[in-house]
Amino acid sequence: MDFLSFIKVLRRRKLLLIIVPVIAVVIAYFLTKNIPEVYKAQAQLATGITQENKISISEGDKGGLSFDNVNVKFSNLIEVMKSKQVMDLVGYKLMLHDLTDAKPYSTKSKMFNDLNAAAKENARKVLQIHLDSMKSLDFQSEDERGIMKVIENCGYDEVSLLKKLKVERVGSSDFIQVTFESENPYLSSSVVNTLCELFLRYYETTSSQRADASVAYYTELAEQKKKELDEKVNTLKTYKQQNGVINIYEQTKSLVNQISDLELSREAENKKISASQKAVKDIDNRFSDKEKKYLEAGNSPYSQKISEMKQKITDYSNQLISRGLQPKEINDSLRVMKNNLDIEIKKAADDYLYNPDVPKQELVTKRIDYELDQVVAKYSVESMDKELGRLRQIVVSFAPIEASIAALEREIQVAADVYLLVLNKLNLARIDNVAKSTLKQIEYGIPGPPEASKKILLIIMAGFISLVLCVVVIFVLEYLDVTIKTPKQFAKYTNLNLLGYLNLLDEGKIDLNSIFSESSSAYDAKSETFKELLRIIRYELAQRIGASKTLLFTSTRSGEGKSVIISCLAYSFAITGKKILIMDTNFKNNSLTKMFKAEGNIESYLKDEISLQNALTATSINNIDIIGCKGGMYSLNEVASSDKIAQKIAEVYQRYDYIFFEGTSLNKYSDSKELISYIDKFTSVFSALNNIDDADRNSIAFIKKSESKFIGAVLNKVTMENLEQVYGEPAKMKKK
Repeated sequence: MDFLSFIKVLRRRKLLLIIVPVIAVVIAYFLTKNIPEVYKAQAQLATGITQENKISISEGDKGGLSFDNVNVKFSNLIEVMKSKQVMDLVGYKLMLHDLTDAKPYSTKSKMFNDLNAAAKENARKVLQIHLDSMKSLDFQSEDERGIMKVIENCGYDEVSLLKKLKVERVGSSDFIQVTFESENPYLSSSVVNTLCELFLRYYETTSSQRADASVAYYTELAEQKKKELDEKVNTLKTYKQQNGVINIYEQTKSLVNQISDLELSREAENKKISASQKAVKDIDNRFSDKEKKYLEAGNSPYSQKISEMKQKITDYSNQLISRGLQPKEINDSLRVMKNNLDIEIKKAADDYLYNPDVPKQELVTKRIDYELDQVVAKYSVESMDKELGRLRQIVVSFAPIEASIAALEREIQVAADVYLLVLNKLNLARIDNVAKSTLKQIEYGIPGPPEASKKILLIIMAGFISLVLCVVVIFVLEYLDVTIKTPKQFAKYTNLNLLGYLNLLDEGKIDLNSIFSESSSAYDAKSETFKELLRIIRYELAQRIGASKTLLFTSTRSGEGKSVIISCLAYSFAITGKKILIMDTNFKNNSLTKMFKAEGNIESYLKDEISLQNALTATSINNIDIIGCKGGMYSLNEVASSDKIAQKIAEVYQRYDYIFFEGTSLNKYSDSKELISYIDKFTSVFSALNNIDDADRNSIAFIKKSESKFIGAVLNKVTMENLEQVYGEPAKMKKK
């Protein structure tokens, strides 16, 4: 169904589209007539969450609040405000007002009005206690359970309040808006103010309790971690004292430096020994055996003194090596002793020449110096080797001590980090405990005028919604309607060629003489349309049937209007001078025989019991004759043989211009299928008031197989509004 077709359907249903909304508007008016006025009050809370100058004391706020974090904080606050505990406290406060004030908010509660003075006083005390302690009533207590029922009957319970309460963040601002609607302006303002007051009190109390619990927990944890840290520090201190370690790193570094220096010094002394030995050997090679003896004899008085000096130099060298070659006083003493030894050697060389006749005094002096250096170097190397062994042993012994100290220091570091973390948490908890909440009420609800009435809006919506529903229902019905009510839908569902279509006439108004009479003063649009459409079918039929004369009218089901169409077409051809014969072969329903009051002679005629002249019945219309039938549950081939039937049809073939046969429905009977073989052409009549089912589809398939004789279908009983799509809008004015 296209859009224009749907618009035309709506136009035809305009009366329905007007009446239904009007009824809905009237009903809505009476339903909303007694709706009471609604009073709205609102209050606002400033949260301080999005303030730029807010001091952040929470670790999670170091980088500022993200959009998601802000939304989470606001959602948490709103959910707390709408929580059962807070809403219960609001209900208790409202109930206390009604119990103590001369003008209670709830005046329609039967349970509240039935309370006596003692019950009211008891309820007041109980509610005051729970309001002060911020605890809900106990359902297990019979007394408190009764109070809960009264609160619920007054409409102060959580469910009733939340139905009219709205708590939301104002855009992207820092504020939360609380709105409440009721029939009492003072009740509305009291609810929003009471909710803000009790929420702030509840939030501050719970926050303080959480902060106190956090301070107590972190204080105890900090003391425990401090004790563990002190124990580990004392363990390290004791271990160092037991192993004589002050600073393992510095001590190890100092020993390694000493070993390195000693190794360098020892290498230098070894080189000195090698050089001295070579120099002494070269000098000795220059002396003869006699000169050597004299040299040894001459130096003997000084050997003892020089030997003593060498021993002192060796002792100083050992002390210097053992103390890391660093002490200044030992270096100074060693330098002085070496100078004295040089003086003593020169003195010995001056006083005792090895041989006055030989000028080798300088070689003697050098030999003595080289020997002295060699001896001192050997002693130094021996001392250095001993000291290197001792130092290496100390370094090796430091390895397990260093590992143990490192492990203890790591434990101390971990304990210190944990202690500092706990201490930081403790400080934050203390700050939270001291800091005041940034939540505060900045706008208070006040009683105001009633809200703009929604009655007019509700009435308009009722009319509009009913109109939309009517349109939707019409659309659904039209969409689900699968009847072949228009030629377009007929072609879509059957895929058959259409010979023509006829409009639906009122029952009992088919008067062909009146329709085709030009002298009639009455004008009927349906009859006029029927006449014109009948002429179109007459023309199309004459063109398609050509030189043929026999034409069978059949249908897929009974009641499609074959008899009416045959009679109308016969009349239409008769007034043009054509001679028409109607043969009623619908034995199951001989409506044509009854319509023209003909004799039932076709069975006798086919059996040669009567002649053609006796079988014919002249109608009241010129040029139209009919051969009626008696009717019965038999088919044409059961009345006579095929040769006899062909013979009888040939007998009347030349006497008439057209011979119309009416057959039975194709869905139930085979009569029409048998008759097709004897006639030239056939057509099928369909009613626009019916749909196409599976039985019809089978019959349509048979018609398509016989397309050589099929000249097209006739769509009957099309309503005037559906004809507008193909025929145009029929005249509705009286013909002038």
